[in-house]
Amino acid sequence: MQKIYQILPEYLQPPILQSAIYPNMELESFWTNDWSAENFAAMARAGFLTISCPPRHQAPVLIAQLHQQYSKLEWPELRVDKKVARLVRRGDLAEQGVHLRISSNPRPVCQGIRRAYGDEGWLIPRYAKLMLDLSTGAIPGCQTVATELWRESDGRLIGGEMGYLCGAVYTSLTGFLDRSAPGVRNYGKVQLIALGLVLQQCGYQFWNLGQSIQQYKKDLGACVTPRPEFLGRWLPAIQASPTARLSDLAGQKLSCQRLIEDRLKR
Repeated sequence: MQKIYQILPEYLQPPILQSAIYPNMELESFWTNDWSAENFAAMARAGFLTISCPPRHQAPVLIAQLHQQYSKLEWPELRVDKKVARLVRRGDLAEQGVHLRISSNPRPVCQGIRRAYGDEGWLIPRYAKLMLDLSTGAIPGCQTVATELWRESDGRLIGGEMGYLCGAVYTSLTGFLDRSAPGVRNYGKVQLIALGLVLQQCGYQFWNLGQSIQQYKKDLGACVTPRPEFLGRWLPAIQASPTARLSDLAGQKLSCQRLIEDRLKR
């Protein structure tokens, strides 16, 4: 069983990270009971992906993971799935008014995730509150962003994604697709592809998709990247700035049809 270590504030200082934490591949999972937005931001900028423990624990803690391998998506590798391309060429997305909306309020996406995964999911109410605290942009260097997938033909929020911005990198945390809605087959892929295209247009350097095991990430075009190589890309990129912040697009309707159609024409 993998050992989980307590992460202390001093561990997040660059000298200790560089000399003792990053090189030791056996150090992968840590816990903390510090639920402050400042602590989450410090761990995020250090390269940790932080989730909460399952709600069965009486005193929930945060689990910060420094993976041995990451899924990293570079924009030239972003793929448009054949089934999604078929939806676009038929004009289905345009007809239904399927669009992304960047939101400054993460509550609806958090609620959608909770409905999709139930009480066994790790996005517990306390974690959702942390996402709300970080969405204001008041904590330097890390801001959570919610992406909503809407369908105008029936006025439904059919999907969503929660992630955060550090410098010129976007990191995914989790998302959902409302499978109770009719006709949403392959719309999860639509959401991901459209979001990647928006991130590229905004000038983000790459997309951090977290741990490397899920097939859908590979299908999207992400490559499995060992920790040293990932951090070599991550650490300079979080010091940079995109040409436009994703959060600045809050409230705009971003047509999935138009985004993906433009990509297919290239």
